Amino acid sequence: MDFVKKDLIELVDKYFGLSEEGLEIFKENVYSPDIAKEYAQFNLDENLRKYWYLDSKLAEQIDEGWILFKSVFKKFVKYYNVTYENFTNNKIMINKNSVKLQKALTTNPAVSKSNFDLDGNHKDSVKNFLETVNARKLPTKQKLYLVFTKNPIDMLFCSTGKNWSSCLDLTGEYNYWSGLPTTIIDKSRGMIYVTDKTKKRVFESGYFENGKYFDKKIDKMLIRSWVILCEKGLKIVGFYPNDSLNKVKIIDLINQNIPNKFLLIQNETSFISKYPITLIFNINEDAQLIYLDSSKLIEKENGVFLSSSSTSDLYFFSRRKGVKYGNSVKDIDCNLYLLYKENQNIVEYSKSFGICECCSEYSHDLTEVNGLYYCEECVAANFFVCDRCGKIEDKEEMYYDTDGETKICYDCYLNNRKQETANAS
Repeated sequence: MDFVKKDLIELVDKYFGLSEEGLEIFKENVYSPDIAKEYAQFNLDENLRKYWYLDSKLAEQIDEGWILFKSVFKKFVKYYNVTYENFTNNKIMINKNSVKLQKALTTNPAVSKSNFDLDGNHKDSVKNFLETVNARKLPTKQKLYLVFTKNPIDMLFCSTGKNWSSCLDLTGEYNYWSGLPTTIIDKSRGMIYVTDKTKKRVFESGYFENGKYFDKKIDKMLIRSWVILCEKGLKIVGFYPNDSLNKVKIIDLINQNIPNKFLLIQNETSFISKYPITLIFNINEDAQLIYLDSSKLIEKENGVFLSSSSTSDLYFFSRRKGVKYGNSVKDIDCNLYLLYKENQNIVEYSKSFGICECCSEYSHDLTEVNGLYYCEECVAANFFVCDRCGKIEDKEEMYYDTDGETKICYDCYLNNRKQETANAS
């Protein structure tokens, strides 16, 4: 059973801590999305997706692993007439024998000599480089499709239920996923991914009570990237879990049969998103965004936009203070399972955390010492509990009772001295 919009709204309502206004705006955009005309020209299906079948010819054009392999081992590819099929099958024919690529490359160094200097042992260098190539190699064991999507469910689970993870994993250790609602309905935002059209469960069995959502499935994403519609073209942010796809060839593919072609915005090119962002505010009156790769949040007269940046980080928009740098719900480890157990949303849960005076880390359990608050680790490292009066004091102020073992504070130590003096007189 597919994950549907009703499930999406229920999940966001329960765990993302949106304000009533924010939730209503989110619902409206999920059920009646405002699709940019530039994306609408793809003729999206009822699920707001456009599929391109990647036959071997198209796969060869966009496979970054193959492109890298050819560029480095030009002489080898030419000498043995290595084809894309050879590359995907990891073998070629030499003297009527089937030989794996790594063995063929290491057997004949003169032919496999690369365009860059292979340091050290030739076999080790080839092996190490092929590991890099294989990490960027497009999986081709089954029929593959390139997909453009504006489907909010695809975007919410873009890192959840995968064989890989990122900071947007709803079941991971980070809470950067709290910025997904605003990101999902951004008119300039879209997503590109590769799938074999199989379905994959989002959550493991027992993640929620009574197996809730366990039977819900989404498209299996093998590789994905956010895209941002800009004034001068389309920005492909970066593919996860690896750079398996060539961005130039991707643009060539999606430009087929559409009247208004996209220009690829290169990494070093400055950009501003084309449409203002619809801000989804939480109960703190903040609109959090996801971690922004090489971009930042800016405010203009006609709204809030994404803009190019030399750095990557978190931003949110405060209704009171405007664009702010950082995480509006604190950098705490948190996922949906934890919130389910606590029966809280991310904003409520984050309020129970404070900053340790010593290490400056957020902690759920702080101990007050002389009007300041410390986490459990810093208390153990820097303080002790007086065995006599029970006060928590700095370890530098620790004394021992007359038995040589009982730890006491300075006040109790002075009381001891007074008592000793009184007894002596």
